[in-house]
Amino acid sequence: MLPMSSTLVTCGNHGADDYRRNVEYPRYCDLCTRNVRKFSNRFEFAQHLRVMHCTKEGGSFICRYGPNGVCQTLPLEGVSDHDYETHIRKCHANFGE
Repeated sequence: MLPMSSTLVTCGNHGADDYRRNVEYPRYCDLCTRNVRKFSNRFEFAQHLRVMHCTKEGGSFICRYGPNGVCQTLPLEGVSDHDYETHIRKCHANFGE
């Protein structure tokens, strides 16, 4: 079991940031070219985010799904694996519907 983190995962409105709007599936990634396959559900999209738009530095996961490769809702120093998973579910893949 992963330790609980004190990092608060939020999804506020950041102006022109369209990377966390409610979307319907199937969908494309907003950052990848249209040559990338269409994701048929939020689980596939969440996996894509982890593989293509996340970096791991030390033990911290950094979300790169946003303008200029920076997600504006997470700390730049990263979060735990559990908190990253919570973040993509709440903010990008719309698991909380």
